[in-house]
Amino acid sequence: MWNISETDAALTNGTALVHQFMSLSLRNLFLMVHGGILLFLATCGLQTNVLNILIFRKLGLASSINISFLALSAADLACTCSYAFMAVMMLDMSGLIRLPTNLAALQYPLTPVQRGLTAFGSWVTAIISFERCCYVAFPMKAKLFFTRKLNICLIVGMFIVQTVTITSNLVFIRMTIYKSALSDRPRIVVDNSASEKSLYVILLFWAASFPNFICFTVIVASTAFLGISLKQRGKWLQSLPGPRYEETERNKRVVKTVVAISAIYITCFLPGVLVILVLFAAPSIGLPDPQTDLTFILTIFVRNFEALSVMTNIFVYFKMNSKFNRCLKILMCFACSQIRTRFLSD
Repeated sequence: MWNISETDAALTNGTALVHQFMSLSLRNLFLMVHGGILLFLATCGLQTNVLNILIFRKLGLASSINISFLALSAADLACTCSYAFMAVMMLDMSGLIRLPTNLAALQYPLTPVQRGLTAFGSWVTAIISFERCCYVAFPMKAKLFFTRKLNICLIVGMFIVQTVTITSNLVFIRMTIYKSALSDRPRIVVDNSASEKSLYVILLFWAASFPNFICFTVIVASTAFLGISLKQRGKWLQSLPGPRYEETERNKRVVKTVVAISAIYITCFLPGVLVILVLFAAPSIGLPDPQTDLTFILTIFVRNFEALSVMTNIFVYFKMNSKFNRCLKILMCFACSQIRTRFLSD
């Protein structure tokens, strides 16, 4: 079982928190800065993804691409909620705020939730990018193959897989509230055996992190293909007659949107993929302990990049999609008029 006395001994010495690599004051500053950034990004992401969901629902789900964008926005919204909770935990660990209970150990149940949501979002992004590749390479066959029904089945299937994975991981975790003689705050601790923790890590890696890595690879390959195709077909598109050119130009804008979203995803999720590769190459590093491991302290920046990714998609939609642009302006004007009416009536 988890040795509570050993952790208490570690907490009495600030440098022991990170195995003598980092002082307590530097560790707290690190957590404070990253926690503040993560909370800001998560707060912005909550608002932008709510707008994304409302707008794509308003635009309708007649096309498979809108279904995928709606599912991606829903996954991003759930991710931002978990990032906000993680940011509050970081700020509490840094000493900037003080919660009634030390929640640092909630990193354990929160990790499979975040990894599962990330894997689901990566899956949807991979579907979007791969579908566009097929439309570019085989336009006629792709229209027959990538139907709304297939798209919904793929999204729902991955949602079920990740829901089962998250639930299974949460069932394995046993947590208790421990009152330490060294602190006036009770602390939540994990009370699992070494074999149970190993099973937790195995399930987390193969059911969430590994699919995430596969989706990342697919997105990189698809984005490279789409980028090259856009560049090679530019002159050919300009030579087309009017009606066909307009239709092709619309498809080109969709491809540009997909490329932009995929490029943001690749840039922001690359640090996380590198962490996965390091943990796979050196499994002895093990699962980060939010109180005592240097691994946790040095990899929390990964979440900031991921939070940035789920926040910025709205700017791509606004720039690339004229219908989204128009609908967003109407929605914002309506919201402003409602606020103005309410304040004037008061």
